[in-house]
Amino acid sequence: MSDEYVVRWFREDDLPAYIEGLNKALYDEYDEEVFDWKHRRAPFSLGFTSVAVVEHVPTGAPVAFNPFMPLEVRAGREVFMALRRYTIYKSTMVKIYYSPSYHIFSFKIGWQ
Repeated sequence: MSDEYVVRWFREDDLPAYIEGLNKALYDEYDEEVFDWKHRRAPFSLGFTSVAVVEHVPTGAPVAFNPFMPLEVRAGREVFMALRRYTIYKSTMVKIYYSPSYHIFSFKIGWQ
């Protein structure tokens, strides 16, 4: 397999691979209803599904996922959005740093 990979945000066509991976790695019955509750109907949102996807470029196949839960955080009188990172696949770690002031996302990816 080629070593060409990109990190991008989740697209709806990633959903079958995402659900299949979760059911193999962690759950018995993760389905679109759970995904909808957890990601589409969450109380806080960045305006898109906040799941980072590592895609194998030559095949276009998603090979790793890392979801983030947006949260509203209060520090004194300041309220801002933060991302809580989940780790789904133990072999991959993806960290995303989000700056709400500048709407900048940066990724740091590494394999264990």
